[in-house]
Amino acid sequence: MSADIFHFVIEQGSDWVRQVVIKNDDGTVINLAGATAQLQVRSAPANTQTVISLSTADGSMTLDGPNGKLKWSMSGAQTAAIAVPAGLPIPLGPKGSGYLLGGYDLLVKDASGRLIKYLTGNVYLIPDYTRPF
Repeated sequence: MSADIFHFVIEQGSDWVRQVVIKNDDGTVINLAGATAQLQVRSAPANTQTVISLSTADGSMTLDGPNGKLKWSMSGAQTAAIAVPAGLPIPLGPKGSGYLLGGYDLLVKDASGRLIKYLTGNVYLIPDYTRPF
């Protein structure tokens, strides 16, 4: 099974909450009971510094193991703290324009210790123009 490619857009200053259901190629749900997960965004694969780091270990990700569900979240304050990259924005279709933060992958360590990459792609940031009340 190869990782699915999926791109995410974060709206700076807003909560970023996502839930995915991990499935086999045949569409059946993968039981994630006893698993741990980690998602990191880096501006380049070789960079040692992460732009975003989420994991079950730090509580920013949660698993509903038997149902194959993985959920992560960042608060509006956390997304507001993400620095807007230098350069020109990239057109993102109907979402407007945003900035490429980098690439990511989602790794899951299953109960037997196997590391499996389920998702990979790019993460974009739409900057915040309105300041909170």
